Amino acid sequence: MKSVWLLTLESLMPLGRRILTAFLFNLVGCLLLYAAFGVGLASILPHSMTFDFAGTIIPGLIVLVSSMVAFSLSISESWRSIRYSGYLDQLRTARYFEWQIHLAQSLKILIETIFHIVLTSLFLLMLSGLKINLFLLFGFWIYLIIGVIFIIQSGILIGIHIVERQFPFYFIILFLIPLFLMSGVLVPVHQYPTFWARIIYFLPTTAIVEGARQLFSNHHFNVLYFLYMLVLAGSSYLICFHFYRRKLVQ
Repeated sequence: MKSVWLLTLESLMPLGRRILTAFLFNLVGCLLLYAAFGVGLASILPHSMTFDFAGTIIPGLIVLVSSMVAFSLSISESWRSIRYSGYLDQLRTARYFEWQIHLAQSLKILIETIFHIVLTSLFLLMLSGLKINLFLLFGFWIYLIIGVIFIIQSGILIGIHIVERQFPFYFIILFLIPLFLMSGVLVPVHQYPTFWARIIYFLPTTAIVEGARQLFSNHHFNVLYFLYMLVLAGSSYLICFHFYRRKLVQ
């Protein structure tokens, strides 16, 4: 396990530049998102929909930003590790096992994503003026981190199979962002017509968004959603490692 941590820390260098870059991009992104949804959309929707707008939008935006960051990083990192053989040759020379390489890469992406989860939460809470109990905020972060593990492994799985580097941008813009928006980021699932709500309810992305929001806004811990996320996180990790190992030994 010590070797995994050393490999993870080595891949995170240079740390100072990464933190500064992440801080600046996260701040700008949060400002733009809050201006678009927290200010612009807030002036329209409350007149036609009866729900706690700020309590709905803010946790949804935190989940959306964190998931997009996790997915983008995982696709980029896994694509690079597979396509650039020199990187893998160095790791093999250092006698790292396949499980260590995969775990270290997953941890690196998870650490960077957690940093964004905390930054996004603090920025959006300050911008909106919302107040949340510190204990509930930590619970919200832990739940979201479990959901992010599923997103990371899905991204790695896609990243090791893509050939063209521009494919992830199409996938994120045309599929993943609409999927998250439909899963309750802006409009809670119960606000949808019954037919659509029944379909959306079982999506993995809905479990991430709605489960996290219930902790954040309603102070309610959804046990079924939590168990669902644990199963998704564990099974996605095992499935991803299976295909990742096959790619490494090719």
